[in-house]
Amino acid sequence: MFVAGLPGGGASCRSVAAEHIMITVAGAKGGCGTTTAALELGRAFARAGSRTLVVDGDRQLPNLHAVAGVDREPTLVDAGADLWTVGLEDPVAEGVRILPAPTDRTEADVEGVLAALARNSEVTRTIVDCPSGLGPDAVEAMSPADAVVLATTGGERGLREAERTATVARRIGVPVAGVVLNRCASVPVSLRDRLETPVLGAIPDRESPTTDPAVRRGYDRVVAELRARRYDERESVAPWAAADRMATGIEPLDRAFDGGFPPGSVVVLRTPPASQSELLLHELTATRGTLYLSTEREESVVRHEMDASTATAGAPTVRSLTDEADPLAAADALVGALPNGANLVVDSAGVLERRGREPYVEFLNGLKRTVRERSCLVVLHCLESEDTPVARPTTIHAADAVLDVNPERGSETSIEVPKFRTLPLPDGGIEVDLDLSAGASAAD
Repeated sequence: MFVAGLPGGGASCRSVAAEHIMITVAGAKGGCGTTTAALELGRAFARAGSRTLVVDGDRQLPNLHAVAGVDREPTLVDAGADLWTVGLEDPVAEGVRILPAPTDRTEADVEGVLAALARNSEVTRTIVDCPSGLGPDAVEAMSPADAVVLATTGGERGLREAERTATVARRIGVPVAGVVLNRCASVPVSLRDRLETPVLGAIPDRESPTTDPAVRRGYDRVVAELRARRYDERESVAPWAAADRMATGIEPLDRAFDGGFPPGSVVVLRTPPASQSELLLHELTATRGTLYLSTEREESVVRHEMDASTATAGAPTVRSLTDEADPLAAADALVGALPNGANLVVDSAGVLERRGREPYVEFLNGLKRTVRERSCLVVLHCLESEDTPVARPTTIHAADAVLDVNPERGSETSIEVPKFRTLPLPDGGIEVDLDLSAGASAAD
């Protein structure tokens, strides 16, 4: 379900019409118009009197510069502290500057640069074009924002992906300001009944949306809505959650560990093959940006399973290692590009464990070093069978926590915790109902 927009009033709230505000435009699904929405929101804010910087946060497929009609460089990494001066003047709207994404997708700390914008007195509005999907890059672009605007179309798939985006925004504590419906002449009554977050406006379908007067008027109305609303700076978290935890999205598990796992944890999920444990992995992907490494299945298969999942799956960055001559080396390279605060799921670990003890130990050491430096959460999915790899004890020894999944009746599952380096072990099993996504209450 969509996350409701936060109510106004109260000393802890602030108006979007006040000081510097950063809004990330996100949509999860490619082709839903996030880049055009980010650019047109920036122009509409400038028409309303705000000095606005529009930033391309998409390092994978950057195209803000092409849509805006500006040069590819200078980019975000060339700006330093003088972001407004380095920004390229928008050829259409006065008071708007454009910052393209880095040309080398690995070279910039996008989240750090965006966070620094909040201290820049030359800019009153920053609009960030978020990458499609809900992988680590997307969360990197959302995390520093004061609010997220969801851009989607009126189709079922687009709405479903927008719901997932809203879920991830809520779990990282960023308020959802509302929804912009692209390529819609009006907001259907059925959608008003379905959505639990404000509909900021409907933008008509036009051949040249960046120059069309009707599109411009639509975004002017969206900005008027945003300027009239007030939002808490951050979503509240569960009262039982400690501040220094990374939630899994599986409520009984998170409750058992005061909100989740400490940042930098490597967790082994040890399961029998027919346990439906992949639903737990799917739930994890909705908590924050996730790199999902599949060692045995193609990317399309993993995505199809998540689309059909009964869990609240996110839209992670999925990479398959099935065609790699050296899956350990490929996995190591992908781990090296993990942004701060991301999830990493390895499904399953057996293929890597079978590559030989020495190279596998070297991989594990590098993995643990990287995730601790970058405060990530790693889940290694370890299937138990007669063909369990001989290196499995090495994995268990390296892990900070081990979760044993024990299917009981139907969808009911008990998770035993035989190892946890940094937290007390729970008394008894943690009961989870896989049909209820987040599960039932933890056992006392």
